[in-house]
Amino acid sequence: MRPDDCVAASAARNFSSCCPDTALDEALAVVARLQRAMTRQLFLHDNERMLITFSAGVAQRAAGESKETLIGRVDKALYDANGRGKTA
Repeated sequence: MRPDDCVAASAARNFSSCCPDTALDEALAVVARLQRAMTRQLFLHDNERMLITFSAGVAQRAAGESKETLIGRVDKALYDANGRGKTA
C-alpha cells in the first residue's frame, strides 16, 4: 500500500481500506496483491496451520456520491464476493 492509503478495522474480521486518487482497475490490482500476500503467509493457531481466506468488495466513489452510499456499495460488493469466494 502507498503512504496516502489507509487501512482500518471496520467490523469483526473485516477491514476497510481507502486508496485516494486510485482508478478502479488499480484498486483491483492492489486487492489482488493483498490476496496473494495473505494466502502465501503461514498462520499458526495452537501450533496448527490455519487456512486464510480473503474476499474483497471494491468500489470507486462517483462524483458527488456520499460516503454512506459508497460504503453501502462496497458492503454489497463484499457480500457478493463472500458468496462467490472472490473479489467483486
